[in-house]
Amino acid sequence: LDHEKVAAMVEVKQSDKLVTFVSLLAGGSEKEIFDLLRSLRREGGSVPAFVKNIVFALDSAYRVRLEGGVAASQEVASVVTQWSTDRLEKTISALLSGLDYTYSDPLIGVQMSLAKLPSIKN
Repeated sequence: LDHEKVAAMVEVKQSDKLVTFVSLLAGGSEKEIFDLLRSLRREGGSVPAFVKNIVFALDSAYRVRLEGGVAASQEVASVVTQWSTDRLEKTISALLSGLDYTYSDPLIGVQMSLAKLPSIKN
């Protein structure tokens, strides 16, 4: 078993989920978003780590928009192209608020932060 190949496959799968999640934030239903998080958790993934990766990808797209350069995830940057800078900033802020570990179950904090997102408009 080639551990590097397995690690690369896991990374691709995680990257696909990240892009899917951001796409759902752009226009999917809350149910689909929560289903994806529950699926990640069932597979043994860390929801907070996943959300941190989303925040990093969104922040990269945000910084490229303001400063130029190349986004860490071109796919994520492409998904958020139609978002206003304000919406992108508020989405990052809302997701970060779910990572404060106020709740003993980190999924609850993430779900609370996601509950804020439908009010954010383009």
